[in-house]
Amino acid sequence: MTTLEIGAGTGAHVAFEDLTRQDYHCLELRPEFCSRLRSLPGVVSVTAGSIEEPTGFTSAGFDRVIAIHVLEHLRNLPAALQEVDRVLKPAGIFDVVLPCEGGLAYSLARKISAQRYFERRFGMSYTPIIRNEHVSTFAEIRVELDQRFTVTSERFFPIPVPFVPLNLCVALRLRKRDAAPSAGSA
Repeated sequence: MTTLEIGAGTGAHVAFEDLTRQDYHCLELRPEFCSRLRSLPGVVSVTAGSIEEPTGFTSAGFDRVIAIHVLEHLRNLPAALQEVDRVLKPAGIFDVVLPCEGGLAYSLARKISAQRYFERRFGMSYTPIIRNEHVSTFAEIRVELDQRFTVTSERFFPIPVPFVPLNLCVALRLRKRDAAPSAGSA
């Protein structure tokens, strides 16, 4: 299997992958993080770039694309999803983890953790910072995802009930809209 992780950051997710069963590739915007990713054992290649622009990867070259806490940061989400669609094989898997941005539990958790710490330490509002960082809510991202992909499974955390306002994040497994599910796939 060939996997592409977009927005791989410092490679925190790599440790959760079985790299003996896949060729693992990373796409990361920040060059300083690319250097760190290149030092991780089992990572086949690291490309500096943005999924919001043409990447140069082969069309239909990946069995799986991963985006963990990435899509909410993208200013041109439609272009990014078009590129994911292009590089993903017809029966490929798109694994996504999204914060429940805009939901009650997520907003409350931010207020008692990062927001409280930031405002106390810097004496300024955290709201402009997070609005600049998380440019899309969960609902907005789902609308865009649903135009190109079909959800084959979803897991809500921490409450395993499919209700965004009560959860902090959601993991989605998606396939291309035009792809028929293969036997035994999940």
